[in-house]
Amino acid sequence: MYREYKKNIGLKKIIIISSAIIVFLLLILSFFMHKEESITAKIIKNKQETILKEFSSSPEIYFCPKDGCDEKLADFINSANRFIHCAFFDLDLENIIQTLKEKSKKIDVKIVVDEDNYKLVQNLDFVKKDNRGAYMHNKFCIFDNKKVFTGSFNPTIRDAYYNNNNIIIINSEYLAENYEKEFSELWNNIFGSGNNAEKPSFYLNGKRIENYFCPEDNCAEQIEEEINKSQSDIYFLTFSFTHVGIANLIVKKIQEGVKVKGVFEKSQNSEYSKKDLLAFQGANVKFDNNSYNMHHKVFIIDGKTVITGSFNPSKNADEKNDENIIIIEDEEIAQKYLDEFNYIWNYKKEIDNTKKKPSNVIIYEVLYDAAGSDKDKEYVRLYNPTNKEIDLSYYRLTDNDNSLILKNRIKEYGYLTLDNLFSLKNYDSLLILKDKYNNQLDYVAWEGIWNLTAEEGYKLKRNSTDFINSQDQWNTENEE
Repeated sequence: MYREYKKNIGLKKIIIISSAIIVFLLLILSFFMHKEESITAKIIKNKQETILKEFSSSPEIYFCPKDGCDEKLADFINSANRFIHCAFFDLDLENIIQTLKEKSKKIDVKIVVDEDNYKLVQNLDFVKKDNRGAYMHNKFCIFDNKKVFTGSFNPTIRDAYYNNNNIIIINSEYLAENYEKEFSELWNNIFGSGNNAEKPSFYLNGKRIENYFCPEDNCAEQIEEEINKSQSDIYFLTFSFTHVGIANLIVKKIQEGVKVKGVFEKSQNSEYSKKDLLAFQGANVKFDNNSYNMHHKVFIIDGKTVITGSFNPSKNADEKNDENIIIIEDEEIAQKYLDEFNYIWNYKKEIDNTKKKPSNVIIYEVLYDAAGSDKDKEYVRLYNPTNKEIDLSYYRLTDNDNSLILKNRIKEYGYLTLDNLFSLKNYDSLLILKDKYNNQLDYVAWEGIWNLTAEEGYKLKRNSTDFINSQDQWNTENEE
């Protein structure tokens, strides 16, 4: 009994000592983990004491015109149940204006636009304008204190259907709070100044997001901070890039061995553009090939960090305009923006030669060489092979040099003749029909790409409507 008693006492001592050691080790581990968390918070933020975390659906990313950004914005507005507040540099899309009008009958709708673009919406009682010379250049919306819509997209005809743009929709109460406070300043005529973003950094689904407003949050410094972290590569798409500090920092990163590749909007080429400087220092840069505008304001860093928003890297954007930026550290989102970068970098006015069945309006007849003078005699005839009427608003006919923007409707299985054309070339030419999002619907070519020649006064005409983009569906009237 005594031996058993001593044995039990010994076991109890071992258990007590072991437990004490485990508790001690856990306390030490907890201390270092807490210390590491605190340091991480300071490194990430350097502006707030605690790490904010939030979980929701993943951000939605869309690119214009191919993803139908006007429809995404209309859906966003229609999703609001309590209020929709937006700050737009410009607004002229009739479908968005109509959506806002309808929504204003049910919930609180408030819109701020730049003074230069107020005329078209001045009769709307829920719209205000800025009151100074510098731009109110934002493009964002908040609804119900829970969701934010931002990016480079203005709800205009050009930005929706012609210019390259991006939008990002983020379901976040932290972000919505930041944007709602910024909007409140604008609505109350506080432009070009205001309070700093209260929650400039947080984690959404474990991914870092930062948000700043210019000029009060020094947006250029925030961008420079991200660029300075780059280890391998920097890609950018910029409408206007004239900021000295950002350009000089990129030059420094080039000298450190970081790969730099970027696209500039060609209409913004000037003595202040940083394209030549970056090219001279070794960056791989070029102008875009869009006939309209490459309107992005995007940096993609090390394949994981994206900076987007309304901010062009320029002194005015940083110091004078009302702007906003989002910084997202998320490899999946970065890849989507890299895909868009590659699309724009490689974009050419190429023709889709894929022979396939039509699902939309097609080209049916072309008279490109009228008898005598061509003036006012040339025409193109379209056909709708579907069982529904189609609105052709913002569809276009183009020969890659000239374009005709359509505004008509075409009945199901109906025809539409267009005679208000640009002058059609008689040799080595073509016509491409595109929808409003720049998707090719059909094309026809003559005396060059295709071996089709219509004698003077005769037309090209389909012999079949079974397929698009195919010469075997066409013949010339003089061959009949």
